[in-house]
Amino acid sequence: MIDHIRLIDDSKFRKIVTDKNLKYEEAIKNLYKDKDFFQEVYDEYSEIHDAVDKQIERQIRPYRDINVCDAQVLIRPQLYRKIRIALGQWTTTDEKAYKIIE
Repeated sequence: MIDHIRLIDDSKFRKIVTDKNLKYEEAIKNLYKDKDFFQEVYDEYSEIHDAVDKQIERQIRPYRDINVCDAQVLIRPQLYRKIRIALGQWTTTDEKAYKIIE
């Protein structure tokens, strides 16, 4: 998490905020909403790049090896039928098969 208090007191951040004619609260919001602004601030703090990259890697590591089967879900035929009907993808062939397993 970004330490907002430290950023506000930091001269690099203060210069960026002043150059862009922003209020501090607006600048903090822009860190989360504006990719270009975030990148500009991030580039200004080159001394933290390694620490940030390592933290990001630690946080995403558990999700690196997820495959399609990890998201497998089992639903009842009734729900599957309702979903397909709502999407307009239920066919007469589907209905015949549904009647057999019902």
